[in-house]
Amino acid sequence: MNFLTRLFTRTHKESGVGAIHYPDRILIETHHQLKSGQWIRSNTLSFVKSEISDQELGELVVRHLDLSQDRVREISRSRYQKIQQEYKHITGLKSIKAQMKDARNVHISRKNGLLVFEPTINGGSSGPGRGYSFIQDKISRIESSNNPAKIGAHLRTCWGQCEWLDHGSDN
Repeated sequence: MNFLTRLFTRTHKESGVGAIHYPDRILIETHHQLKSGQWIRSNTLSFVKSEISDQELGELVVRHLDLSQDRVREISRSRYQKIQQEYKHITGLKSIKAQMKDARNVHISRKNGLLVFEPTINGGSSGPGRGYSFIQDKISRIESSNNPAKIGAHLRTCWGQCEWLDHGSDN
């Protein structure tokens, strides 16, 4: 199932983040859920070095999950485009190709005391299979505990399960 399809069709009362691992840094992005049930990426982001401890990584994930909002009013196309421009400015990743290059993306959602980790296949920015798609048999769940180190360690395991489609130099 396509990452965007899943991302945009979740149920209410759920918080979500995107956790993207690049070779030299990690990006945690807060997602908000609209009243329609669709998810949107916000411009609430944290970039940290890859060497961050599991404890610090888990704390960062929980902080972004806490910032995630549900039942957000619908936004206009112009506001959405502004958010996307702010995202590019904040990250320094000016194109979809740059955003996806060497990226390992895990979506994390929290609902009813459970964290769901969804590793993805990076299909690159063009061609068949482009974008991110969830790897159904690698989706995992852990209790939403007060153990940030466990959350950070589990996220690193999930990044190790991410895959790439072979599109030559696209990724």
